[in-house]
Amino acid sequence: MAEERQRTPTAPPSANTANEEEPHIAVLVLDTPIPGLASKHGDFGDCTINLLKGPADPPYQLKKYYLKPLLPPSSTNTVTSTERDDEDEGKCKAEAEAEAKGDGDGDGDDAKTLEKEELAALEPTYTALLSAIHNHRIRGFILTGSASDAFGTYPWLTKFRSFLKNSILRLPWPVVGICFGHQVIAQALGCKVDRSNQGWELGITTIELNDEIYKLSNTPFLELSREEDVEVKQEDGNSHLIEEGTRRERILYQHLNLVEFHRDIVYGGLPSGFINIGSTSKCSIQGMISTNNGGDVYAGNADSNAQKSLMIGGTTGAPIATTIGAVQRNCPILTFQGHPEFTSDFSLDLLQYKYEKLGVLTEKEYEKAKYHTSTLNNQGDLIGKVICKFLFQENQENQ
Repeated sequence: MAEERQRTPTAPPSANTANEEEPHIAVLVLDTPIPGLASKHGDFGDCTINLLKGPADPPYQLKKYYLKPLLPPSSTNTVTSTERDDEDEGKCKAEAEAEAKGDGDGDGDDAKTLEKEELAALEPTYTALLSAIHNHRIRGFILTGSASDAFGTYPWLTKFRSFLKNSILRLPWPVVGICFGHQVIAQALGCKVDRSNQGWELGITTIELNDEIYKLSNTPFLELSREEDVEVKQEDGNSHLIEEGTRRERILYQHLNLVEFHRDIVYGGLPSGFINIGSTSKCSIQGMISTNNGGDVYAGNADSNAQKSLMIGGTTGAPIATTIGAVQRNCPILTFQGHPEFTSDFSLDLLQYKYEKLGVLTEKEYEKAKYHTSTLNNQGDLIGKVICKFLFQENQENQ
């Protein structure tokens, strides 16, 4: 029997992973727990914290802030779990309309009431978050994945977009975005986010890395390297052997295996001051990293009276001409379309959940993704090290 979820929101669980009086990295959890998986693997915030506390070493404690209202089980005003589209990309039409319009019955008063309830449920979390910012307790932000579309019009997301552009991006602290987090940050910077015309990208996928990520000053991507014994044979001009043997050399990764769960992508190019991390056959922008820590960012739908027209240089394809508004960005940014925080076990369970419970995958999509996830080496832990290096270096520069 499909699980049902009440349309009346309740407050998210309290964040308790760090002492509020201590400096910490704010893990902004942008989705609700997945039924049947959260009890085994934790929610997206838990997965993120486990990643950074595993082989990596975060510079500060990690504290979760839940910024999407919970929708608990009930027998009234419901949508079934089979209508819940999936992680990162998409609520299905039924749930998206219900979330945007209220309980879906067309009653405008009910829709307005639900919107007020959703936002009221989040007020304690935003109050705590703003207090931590005001008291200089936050040293960085991580934006998690979500079942919602980054281009959705849900009340909680509209509020978060405003908070992202008017607060987070104006602070000097590093910002990391994962999947939905990557997309909503890119959107705030003026990029187009929409459905991919190539469908799902699922399970462990091989990403071709952009060599430019290794050329940045103090790049955190040097964590993506390994030492190998390299054969050495050197001769002089007269073919006399000068050196022979092996020596240890550090080899930079050209490819990386990372879990993917999305069918929305960032289209076109990236804003000035950013470079693309890598690409796959289905997604040409697998993340981005800023090459400087601030300046004006021109973001579509910015909360600004200034409107400017400019060309955004793209990393793929032609530049994009657009009319957009200026937003001040003071923070360094690092994002990933993939999920470094997802273990292979979690990914296999999530694939099964999407296929068997939600019915959003075909048998072919499921079996192919299941095979790759079962056979390819999951290298998300390496990205965990990159994220920690990024957070640590940027905090050192802000001291």
